[in-house]
Amino acid sequence: TRWFNVRAPENGNKDHFCAKQARVVANILYGIKKQLGGEGEYFRKVFLITPFKSVECGLKKEMQKWRKEIGLPDGWENANIGTVHTFQGKEADMVFFILGCDDSPGAEGAIRWVNANLVNVAVSRAKYRLIVIGDKNAWKKNKYVKKMQDILP
Repeated sequence: TRWFNVRAPENGNKDHFCAKQARVVANILYGIKKQLGGEGEYFRKVFLITPFKSVECGLKKEMQKWRKEIGLPDGWENANIGTVHTFQGKEADMVFFILGCDDSPGAEGAIRWVNANLVNVAVSRAKYRLIVIGDKNAWKKNKYVKKMQDILP
């Protein structure tokens, strides 16, 4: 359980997806595959959660590129990647909370929009491990995410 500080430009125009953040997720998943060996039934117990639909769409496209190398099961992207609302009431062994956004003025409104309920639902989906991926500098402007930053290593 930890925070990965990944500064990266978002796509802009209300598209808060950051490709570099998705690559960090893919690299971590690849490392898990190497550690566990074999193909990834374990990945059915992993969720990629985000506050934003644009980040969800970008993550799905990026994970499709990496599917074979990581060993993701067929249909994994549709069942295991989504917005916070998608996963309300569900749990997984490991949850990645991918925040997206950068520190540009165009992202400030989106960062302010993320409330305590969204953060609570996202982090409480994780049974054992929570990995947060985002730009600490950008997200320190949101008091709920800042609190999470202060707690996570």
